[in-house]
Amino acid sequence: MDIYETCDVVIDTDDGWSHIMANLDGQAAVSEFFDVDWSRGVMDVIPADWRVVNVNLEAAKKIGAARDVPFVEKHDGYTRDTLTSVRLACATMEHGPLLRVMIVDISSKPWQYRLLAIKDGKPVLN
Repeated sequence: MDIYETCDVVIDTDDGWSHIMANLDGQAAVSEFFDVDWSRGVMDVIPADWRVVNVNLEAAKKIGAARDVPFVEKHDGYTRDTLTSVRLACATMEHGPLLRVMIVDISSKPWQYRLLAIKDGKPVLN
């Protein structure tokens, strides 16, 4: 699976730190609710228009760098880190409803790559 063709934003979280990869449209959506510097996120292994940032949601909220990140109830056995990824993905989709956002659930072995959908107002990982 080529994730760069499958989605616009990829999010995984480990130990409270979220790794967000995004194309230009995804970067614009994430920047609507999170103050991030995309200029440093260039990597040789990703397409030229994609960038990567590492953020800590809780630390960012304390300094006012994260806004309007929705609360998501714990469900489906998600770990705290997966819930953080889902919250960031939901916020991304609120600012870019046509974006395809993928969560990488690294608590699963092997890792699971799941697209986020909103059904009846609730996040669902497919």
